[in-house]
Amino acid sequence: MYPRKKPSGEGDYVVRDAPSDIVRGRPSRPPTGAGEERASWSVPPEGEALLDAHLPPPPRVPDVNRPSEPGPVQSGDAGEYRRPKRSTLRPRAPGHSVDVVRGANLDAIGSMKPVQVAAPARDEVRAALETLVRSAPDQVDLHVGPLLRLPEAEVLAALEKHFPGPVWFDRRNYRTLPEAHQVSAIGCALVHLGESAVPVLGRLLVDQGAEPRFYAALVARGIEDARLLRPLGRVALGSEAGARTAAIAAIRSQSRLPGYQGLLAWMRQVAASPKARQVWRIRSLGALAALGDATALDVMLECLGDRDRTIARAAHEALVRLTAHDLGSMRLQWRRWRRTKGSLPRIAWLIEGLSDRRDEVRLHALRELERLTGLTLGIADDAPRATFLEARERYTRWWQTTAPR
Repeated sequence: MYPRKKPSGEGDYVVRDAPSDIVRGRPSRPPTGAGEERASWSVPPEGEALLDAHLPPPPRVPDVNRPSEPGPVQSGDAGEYRRPKRSTLRPRAPGHSVDVVRGANLDAIGSMKPVQVAAPARDEVRAALETLVRSAPDQVDLHVGPLLRLPEAEVLAALEKHFPGPVWFDRRNYRTLPEAHQVSAIGCALVHLGESAVPVLGRLLVDQGAEPRFYAALVARGIEDARLLRPLGRVALGSEAGARTAAIAAIRSQSRLPGYQGLLAWMRQVAASPKARQVWRIRSLGALAALGDATALDVMLECLGDRDRTIARAAHEALVRLTAHDLGSMRLQWRRWRRTKGSLPRIAWLIEGLSDRRDEVRLHALRELERLTGLTLGIADDAPRATFLEARERYTRWWQTTAPR
């Protein structure tokens, strides 16, 4: 092995595994100040130091008169870096080689004002809707027209977003359900839209909030459409009692539609199925009784003997409400009654119920007859039994002479 040479000066360094034992290089430039600390490059300089930092030279402006391709690299190019001087030449485009392209001559001050664009339709809908919801119930018809003349899609989207709006009744103190046009101004607008509002009501009826479902069911009473039966049936078996009552009233108003009987058949199937949840079976029995489905009599009789006594009690309550008779919780007595009276119309059952010895049964029979026949006798809730017996005679005459067959 050759003896290792020692460095001869400050610019000499020993590099391991290098081709030469001693590598010569220029030493770093010493600091400008005697007491200055060596600069750290972990973070960029701040303040005025940023202006004094050594920045890379600006890009050199090419000379258009020289060839664009760089020449061969000279051997002396690898020497010490020297900062090039700025070129005083400016690039000049050839006079006849390209066309002159001029930009638009725009002046922010002297140019004409842009053409005013009409307000979007949704702004007009919002303004018309604000006017509508502030109107009184007796003035709502004056403001519904301007709203409905706007684009229907925008109107429906706004009505769905802000439904139900300010309502016109206190749902905590009402005794009878309001009509569809008595709910709110937005409800009136949906009723005026008719079939076009059915998709909106369908989505509101399956909303997770109980309030939208309740008010949507009330508004649905004013629109007859078979597409509403299925969502109304879901609400009728839902968890909120007020929404169930409103949904049953809405379903009752759709009784002339073809899908009505199919909905009742679905409820009967749920009530009779042992695999269905208990709460759904109970609510189905109550809904069938409230809707006056006489064909559900057999289902109720079967549920009366169910092993689940909660189902049996619900079936007994449904039978009393459907027939206006209370024969107890034994199926034997109900089956005897069914053999003799089961083929009669439900109105005949209700007329007989006016003579029942139980006050609540007589009163229920009277209110159902008033609702079904439209014949109101003005009898108070606490009237004596003799008054109900007189009412039975009047309803019997009506049934024999005036009732539609």
